[in-house]
Amino acid sequence: MEQIGKIGMMVGRVSAGAELLHATPSAKRWENYFMDPRNDLKEIQATAKDGVYFVDFICYGDKVALYVICRVIAGRAGDCVMAMITIPCNVAIPGEELAYIIDKTKEELGKTQLDFKAFDQLCDTEYKLLTAPPYVNSSSFSRQQYAYQLYGRGTDYQLKEILSKNLFNPCYNGYKAVFLIDKASLDVMTPVEGVVELQQSQVGRYAVLKYPVGYRYKLTINGQAFTADYPAKLGDTVTITASRESFVAQSISVTINSQSEDPTSQLNAIKWKTIIKLSMFEVLDQEKGTPLKDIQVRIGDTEIKPEGTPVLESVLQNNPTVTIECKGYNTGTFFYNTLRENQQRGRKIKLTRAPKTYTYVVDNRLEEGRKITFAIEDARFDIKRSPLAYYEVEPSTLNSEKIYLRRRKQRLTKSQLYVILLISIVVFLLGGWAGWGLSGVIAKYQQRETVETYAVKTQSNDPARAEKSGSSTSDAEKEQADTKQKIKELLKNTLWSRSEFKEAGYENLYDALNGYDFTIVLAIYNSLGVDPDSVGKTWRSIIENMTEINAKGINVTRDPIGNAGAIDLIQYNNILKDILKAKPKPSTGGSSSKKDGAKNSPAKPVKPETPQKKEIGGLE
Repeated sequence: MEQIGKIGMMVGRVSAGAELLHATPSAKRWENYFMDPRNDLKEIQATAKDGVYFVDFICYGDKVALYVICRVIAGRAGDCVMAMITIPCNVAIPGEELAYIIDKTKEELGKTQLDFKAFDQLCDTEYKLLTAPPYVNSSSFSRQQYAYQLYGRGTDYQLKEILSKNLFNPCYNGYKAVFLIDKASLDVMTPVEGVVELQQSQVGRYAVLKYPVGYRYKLTINGQAFTADYPAKLGDTVTITASRESFVAQSISVTINSQSEDPTSQLNAIKWKTIIKLSMFEVLDQEKGTPLKDIQVRIGDTEIKPEGTPVLESVLQNNPTVTIECKGYNTGTFFYNTLRENQQRGRKIKLTRAPKTYTYVVDNRLEEGRKITFAIEDARFDIKRSPLAYYEVEPSTLNSEKIYLRRRKQRLTKSQLYVILLISIVVFLLGGWAGWGLSGVIAKYQQRETVETYAVKTQSNDPARAEKSGSSTSDAEKEQADTKQKIKELLKNTLWSRSEFKEAGYENLYDALNGYDFTIVLAIYNSLGVDPDSVGKTWRSIIENMTEINAKGINVTRDPIGNAGAIDLIQYNNILKDILKAKPKPSTGGSSSKKDGAKNSPAKPVKPETPQKKEIGGLE
């Protein structure tokens, strides 16, 4: 059912004070607003041809406009009769009809006898109630400033237009009362100094910005809470700000183009952005479980900053890929919905360590001053430990792009010292028999001492047989055994690489083979204690041929074939076979030795005896 309402009217007399004479039924609830207008009337200077004039002004109570009409008798400014028309803000009375009621009220006030029924009849019409009043002025009784607005010829408004369009007008707020003056009567009715004239541009046409009922988020308009319809003028532009928890506040500008502007569609079109902070990501080391710092996070193509980055809600709703990076770790990726689940359930994001490339430089002299450089890629590598046996890290280069390795300082093991001591004693004792004519025996032992001493010297120079600095004897012996095992494996190859023998600490074996120094080769080989059946067929043949060449005293003058860093054992063995097939050319120094001791000391595969004592100085 349609709701209806009425305007009301209070009629009174003012002399020594204001006296309420009559109130229509619809005005009784506003009786407390009935006033003494004498102070208000002092703001107007008027002269009247017939001694009587009317002063009209508007003031406001709570949700009601009070249109006051005073019939003043010239010379008796303190005495008047008055009518106060009450127009509730939600009563839709046409301006033209209200102007008619004002004219009729003035007629009734001009009569000698007031007819209260006539006033009742003027207020007996029912009007439709507005569900949303366009604007409601606040109460004006506590204010001090007065204003006036002209209407009629020469202005933009007639009275009926003011009553229809501007009765509840934001422009009227801030004033105790607004006098409405017909411009044609300014010659007999003039506001006193200090009363503000409202220009037409100030008055404008009132309008209302509708409050979007049902909108879920907090709104402000021009910085003030927006909880109900907002009064404005046509053409005004206002700023509405929507706020939402965990999202960036969004503002829109709305221009009032109609008397009932609705911003709902613009508010619904807002693209919300939520703040994503790095603190939302708890990233841990997969193995240690420790928090990782200095992480970088991207959601889609958007990089997240430590203080927070706004990300469109529409992007997050599509479950974008979240990428997490941390120096030294593999990149982690997952979908955004997984992130939300992790946060809700307290889960952590774990990253695995990424392989790192470490570049090393071996402090070893090569031709033309070049150095050996190699790289290692590993996820859990301890850079303080050398990746090469018998080398240690130069500490000052740990934080450099290239880490330098230097040779460890070696020292002889106890067993090596005992062997050297024993051999020295034997040599010393044998030396005492030199004058007794035992030259053959001496030559035999000199030959054996030469071979065994070289084997010991080779072991002492071999890093694989040296102890680590500060390590125990047992560690050194274990390291020795490991190195021996490695060289045994190398003997099975038919292609020797000098770098491999050097890495194992036996580059002297390679060099001796390359230089056809069979005595040294046999000495080192025999010191290893290798089972002949455990090495390759080619190497066994080479050992046998070397032993035979030494036994025959053949002097080999062939060119080395391994200067390029590799020796083909099959080719090498063929060379030995060719030497044996050729006519023997015994060496000068070796023939005498053979005469003395070769007959009594035939060559053996395991412990060969040479016809001559070979000097091996400079090998230590």
